[in-house]
Amino acid sequence: MSETKKRMQNNEQKAKAAHQPKRKRTAGQTSAVRQSTLKKSRRTRRRDQEVVRYAVDQCAHFDCIRISVAGQLRPDFQNRVEIISNEPIGGSESMYSRLITGWTKATNIEFQLKYGRHRSAPTFPYPPFQLLLKSRATALTLAQVRAAMHDIFADGAQASTSAIELTFDTPLPFETIRRDVQTRARHIREMEDDDGNRSMYIGSPRSPQQLCIYEKTTGVTRVELKLRSKALRAFRIRCLDELLRLRSADVWRFVRWQKLDAFSTAIQIGRKMPERYSRICYSLFRRNPLLLGRYLRREWRISTAPLLRSSAVQSTLRRMQSKLLW
Repeated sequence: MSETKKRMQNNEQKAKAAHQPKRKRTAGQTSAVRQSTLKKSRRTRRRDQEVVRYAVDQCAHFDCIRISVAGQLRPDFQNRVEIISNEPIGGSESMYSRLITGWTKATNIEFQLKYGRHRSAPTFPYPPFQLLLKSRATALTLAQVRAAMHDIFADGAQASTSAIELTFDTPLPFETIRRDVQTRARHIREMEDDDGNRSMYIGSPRSPQQLCIYEKTTGVTRVELKLRSKALRAFRIRCLDELLRLRSADVWRFVRWQKLDAFSTAIQIGRKMPERYSRICYSLFRRNPLLLGRYLRREWRISTAPLLRSSAVQSTLRRMQSKLLW
């Protein structure tokens, strides 16, 4: 059969399909679509409420702080907080046996309080309480954290910071932040949820530092830097007052936002590669510069350090870091 006849048959099939009436959805299908749309709108609304609007593209803030506490609970702490649940927890690596979830009435901060020694806990001494504080539409501040601890623990409790989430809400597109990231971390993972929101994780969940980049809501991309105990100690941070040191600390040791200079990269590719490989590199330069940098270093032994230039993403994040809200 000639190509002309195939083309005519395809046109006829398309014309028939266009004139056929569309099938109507059944009541069950319509209900399922409505429920899916409603769930999606609720998730979007919830993400919008979690964004600290006054900090977008202005300053960095703490979204979550984990504190190890040695002391006693306040006798009337249940009157000062709203408890949602108090349930048992466990696991082969768990140190605590129970978890209280709720929020403080005075400061309206979500909290999770772990306590009680688990039977599989290690023998070395560890704090009797672990408190996790999370912001609710407002950034966590030192005054709020102290007020929350005063509502939960008795006077004289000793606290040390064990983990924080340093948050940057920017209007920069997710693709721009993803494209310009340069890292030596081996653990890199990209995902996409049912709503089409993309996310990127650099570093493992057990590493001292982990970077999360994801689309928080419409027009806002969140860059979330998780610093755990080992990383905080490297910055000489133990108590809550010392968290302000992160304004000037070099928290971007394992990741940078840089882009390959087009002119210098083209010169290196033209000098050291045949034409058929250079075409592949030019295509990668437009689509995935991070992959191109790895390809040049591993396959052609081309040092990309002289070819990199600081990206606008890096300057935006450093500006927000210098104005850290605490």
